Amino acid sequence: EIQLTQYLVYLDQGSAFDPGIYVRSITDPGAGNKTVSRGQAEIFSEVDPNRPGTYEVVYSYTGSGGREGKTILTVVVV
Repeated sequence: EIQLTQYLVYLDQGSAFDPGIYVRSITDPGAGNKTVSRGQAEIFSEVDPNRPGTYEVVYSYTGSGGREGKTILTVVVV
């Protein structure tokens, strides 16, 4: 399970964007609900902070036994 601090972010055009800062926690139920390092999440982002539009950032983690968890952050560049 991947929990984010926010699931919808409005970003001013030209602002810096770091998708890693939105990861609150990652829990691996296959390992007895052990919390793992936020840095172990794979992050797939094509956010272009210089171009207005709506983007999705996909966070993924594969834990014990090959179980995969995903969650999505929606970013609106205005």
